[in-house]
Amino acid sequence: MPNANSALLRIRVEMSKIDSTGIIMRGHRLKLVLFGLFLCLAVSGCSSNPAINHSAVNTLDFTSATDIKLCAIYGYGMNRAEEAEMELRHRSILRDDEWNDIERGNIKPGMSLCAVYAAYTNIGREYSEKKDAQGDAIKEIIYDCRDGRVPFCPFTQVTLKNDKVTEIKQLNSL
Repeated sequence: MPNANSALLRIRVEMSKIDSTGIIMRGHRLKLVLFGLFLCLAVSGCSSNPAINHSAVNTLDFTSATDIKLCAIYGYGMNRAEEAEMELRHRSILRDDEWNDIERGNIKPGMSLCAVYAAYTNIGREYSEKKDAQGDAIKEIIYDCRDGRVPFCPFTQVTLKNDKVTEIKQLNSL
């Protein structure tokens, strides 16, 4: 008659066979899912506005960083966002009333591109630049409302002329 230890050992061996089969199966599925995520990131990474190199934020000297880069770091909520805010306030890049609007996610005509990046990030769903008939730089940034930062759903379009906001409007489709 087998003792309890040998029965327990047989159960553990049988369970490990099941588990190893399950792990292999899950591992294969996991590889497919990871590949799909990598593909999505690669495609979306190519279409975003590259105003900031995320991997360089940890070593960035904020005293020599551009205003726009600091606004993007703040808006993205990166690990050094508070330091970026301190440097922006030290430089007086944005007025106190603009900071209040940014913290509430309100962008108004006349505000700078830096303010837009600080409020909504530099990563819009769509980004375009062109010149108008007078040669002024026109930028359009379209944000998806899913992250909760922008005022309109499904999309918010911010239009800037010479890096100053001229219009914020709702878009129903792209």
